[in-house]
Amino acid sequence: MNEVLDINESYFSNLSHYIRQNDCITFPTQITVAAGFYSDHVARDCGQSGIVIKETKTRTTILLDAMAWDDLYSDALYYIDLLDEKDLDPETYAFARSALRVLRVMDKHEDKR
Repeated sequence: MNEVLDINESYFSNLSHYIRQNDCITFPTQITVAAGFYSDHVARDCGQSGIVIKETKTRTTILLDAMAWDDLYSDALYYIDLLDEKDLDPETYAFARSALRVLRVMDKHEDKR
C-alpha cells in the first residue's frame, strides 16, 4: 500500500490553488477511486499521482492538482481503449473495468462543479 501523506507537507503547501479555465474544477481537489487502479497507476509511474489522504482495502482517497488529475484521467482512458481488444488477460480486463469506474467518478466530480 502507498504511504498516507500528511496534506500539510511542503508539496501541498506549495501547490497553487486555481481554477482551470476549460472545465471549472477548483484545484487541488479530492476524489475517491478504486485502490487497485490507483496502486497500479502509481506502480507504473504514470506521472503525477497526487497525495493519498486515506486508504482502505478497496478505495483510495486522493488530493489532486491539475497535472495529477490529467495523468489519472489519461491513464483511465488508456485502459478503456484496451477493452476493444480481444483476448485480454483477466488482470488487464479488471483494470479496464476499474478504469471505467474511475472515469465515472471523475466525470461526476466535474459535473458537480
